Amino acid sequence: MFNFPEKLTLASTLGLEAVRTILSTSLDGVSRLAGLSVQTARAFAGRGARNLAALSEVRDLHGLAAVQTPMVLAAVDQSLAYSRRAWEICSESSLALVKVLDTHVTGSA
Repeated sequence: MFNFPEKLTLASTLGLEAVRTILSTSLDGVSRLAGLSVQTARAFAGRGARNLAALSEVRDLHGLAAVQTPMVLAAVDQSLAYSRRAWEICSESSLALVKVLDTHVTGSA
């Protein structure tokens, strides 16, 4: 049979372990989002340089329209890909946090 100090120590240990796991899971999600943002910023900068070079070659309005349409489509595609991946990362992180909390609540009940 446990006495009160042992029960208190066990509860504190379980609580600290749960907090550590939650922080680790949260930081992993933030790290993945930061990596995605850096990767997207690099791609955006590279595409921007190519777009600037293409725009400097334009000589008339028809040429501008021909260059502008693919630029806009590429920007929209990249924005959608970023949004989808960011949503996936947030969903995965949320699911992991729910699992940790569920394990903690059912384990300590």
